[in-house]
Amino acid sequence: MQRENLIKEEWEALKRDKETAELKLEKALQEKERILRNFISYLSSSGVPIGDIATQLNIPESEILRWLE
Repeated sequence: MQRENLIKEEWEALKRDKETAELKLEKALQEKERILRNFISYLSSSGVPIGDIATQLNIPESEILRWLE
């Protein structure tokens, strides 16, 4: 019984660690997207053509336009 409890506790700890890692990754991705949106907005408002922004960042123009909405 002790062994089963130990395995269960370790399994629960692994699940918690995975969930924590997933949350950290999601937060990092959201921050990256926020920075990218701000950068794209800055470039666009500075007069850089959408096509040039898309080329330099290797992002489709349609995605750039969606982020600028």
